[in-house]
Amino acid sequence: MLTCAIAFFSLPNNRLMMMAVPEQDRSEASALLPVALNMGSLLGISVFETVFSLGFPVGMSQSLQSLTVSQEAQPLILDGFKQALILASLILFSTFIYLFVKRTRQNEMRANDH
Repeated sequence: MLTCAIAFFSLPNNRLMMMAVPEQDRSEASALLPVALNMGSLLGISVFETVFSLGFPVGMSQSLQSLTVSQEAQPLILDGFKQALILASLILFSTFIYLFVKRTRQNEMRANDH
């Protein structure tokens, strides 16, 4: 799955980003690219863990440190995953809407200029 993501998204996306940077600035941009990707991963994991842990009652996280999870804790864990998935889906959907509106406006402005 990760290989498909890299092949079909990351590589073309990185190429487009690097082509948008002036040639004299590409060395700095290529150094910042992995930093931005790592920061995005860190932020995503932090948000996911925060939303996931908000579904637990106080003190439940202490009991989850053992290797076995009680039957009572399993629905709470699933609820945490559901909440985090819903939040990630909302963020992704709103990003797509924003990018679609932005692209539409750019195309309209280009059409008006010609």
